[in-house]
Amino acid sequence: MIITKGKIFLIVMLFLIMLPSCVTAPPPPLPERLEIIPPAPDVTPEIAAFSGVWEGQWGAMKGIDTIVAIEKIDNRKAEILFSFGGETPGQVYFIASVLPGPVLEWEIEKFPNDPENETGCPCKLTFKMNKELDILVGFIESISYKLKIRADMTRHKGK
Repeated sequence: MIITKGKIFLIVMLFLIMLPSCVTAPPPPLPERLEIIPPAPDVTPEIAAFSGVWEGQWGAMKGIDTIVAIEKIDNRKAEILFSFGGETPGQVYFIASVLPGPVLEWEIEKFPNDPENETGCPCKLTFKMNKELDILVGFIESISYKLKIRADMTRHKGK
């Protein structure tokens, strides 16, 4: 086999393209004790389905794992732990409104791991359930950049 400059270039490019998938970013941190409170009997099944721990990655931010723990939910609001990995992993708690659909929604001024606000917040976060109630579909909408990023999250298998 003759190795030409073109083949070397191709090998180097493939290496550079594949390298990010080989580097493991720190995972999203979770508290030592994470308590999921089962929804009360008066909570509709569609809203109760949100309860639990979900994981996924945001479309434009591959490699940044996110865990969303819906610790407590009723027909009006949800208490949520939003945990993210990446270069500066962290977590933050939110209270989301439960809107018709049902949809969980809240707004933030900026992400705690983004002190320079490069994400262009304020941002609106929304989560809705697919018809089968097994995928949590999330959106982060940057109001400044008029940009919307999607994540499809499945039930967390760890912890």
